[in-house]
Amino acid sequence: MSKSLPKTDSKSKKNSDKTFFQKNKKYWPLILLLIFAGFLAGHLPVVFSKKYQNASKMTKTSQARQTTETVKKYKFINPALYTSTYNNVCYDELKDFSEVITFYCKNAIQKKDIESVSYYFRDLTNGHNIVYNENEKYIPASLSKVPLIISVFQIAQNDPAFLSKKVKYTQSFEESYFAEHPELGHQRSFLKDGNYYSILELCNYMIDKSDNEATRILYNETGFEALTKANSKLGYTLPKNSTASTNTMTVKTYSHYFRTLYNASLLSNDYSEMALEILSRADYQLGVRKAVPSNIVVSQKFGERDTLTSPTTFEIRQLHQAAIVYYPGKHYFICIMIKGNNKQSLENVLFDLANITHKEVEHQAKSFKIPNLEKDIRD
Repeated sequence: MSKSLPKTDSKSKKNSDKTFFQKNKKYWPLILLLIFAGFLAGHLPVVFSKKYQNASKMTKTSQARQTTETVKKYKFINPALYTSTYNNVCYDELKDFSEVITFYCKNAIQKKDIESVSYYFRDLTNGHNIVYNENEKYIPASLSKVPLIISVFQIAQNDPAFLSKKVKYTQSFEESYFAEHPELGHQRSFLKDGNYYSILELCNYMIDKSDNEATRILYNETGFEALTKANSKLGYTLPKNSTASTNTMTVKTYSHYFRTLYNASLLSNDYSEMALEILSRADYQLGVRKAVPSNIVVSQKFGERDTLTSPTTFEIRQLHQAAIVYYPGKHYFICIMIKGNNKQSLENVLFDLANITHKEVEHQAKSFKIPNLEKDIRD
């Protein structure tokens, strides 16, 4: 006799037919919350990552725009002053070419083209330098107009109206003599007797035309103390009783004037930029300016130490030039000072050394990779 299956309670059967979700209605809110939390956990990082990337990209683009705007504002002072990690400067070091410079200088002296020559080169991107005959002293002549413009701008930093001040020009006895003797070919002023000129206009004449009369007026307006202050901050003491004939300087000491302008370490960025911009317009086409292609900017100053050997004869006894050459990605400073009796020989040596230097920099720098400021920041 077969056993009959136990009877199933109708209530139990109904319960067994219910799904898991029907049995646990009270837990639905918690289950849905857990599902939603899982969804967020899986998708929020992606959403925020994209949002962060977009924000980061916008920030970098903004940085690039701000940096390039600053680059447009300052064209002459050290790029490291207004960019942080990225700038269009190549820090690779040039191979030393001091042997080439030494060989040329010694050969020029042996041939008796000149009496002495000193040379100073500095890579402004990393400080590498080359010096020849470092301790020889020279009369800076018109090179001294650079510390004078620095002292003028030091005053202007505290009193901007100083540059607008008008001064009446009265021709000096010396300039009157040169005007009466054009055969000397030594007239060094373009100012007109009785005219008024602003201090800034006089600065332009002093550098652009190497105008001695503009220099005389500016020196009278600033005074010996202002010039002494500018020099002392650079570690150079200007003797109180020094004259144009007794004040001497080495190539390395003189380099401090241009370097302090390039690095804006004495004047503000704006005034350092202004000074170097004026120096870039200096009307001297020999030496460095002749050796460097015209499309490359050069901020420079030259100086001639000459002597009136007779009422109608001038002899150039010293010839100097200092310049910052803005070679793309590899800015450099060069200062050459020469003594001799033949003006043409002095000019030849000046050009040859400037030419050797530029060709060395150009040859080596072509293989260097220069960072692209905008691209590096944007990417």
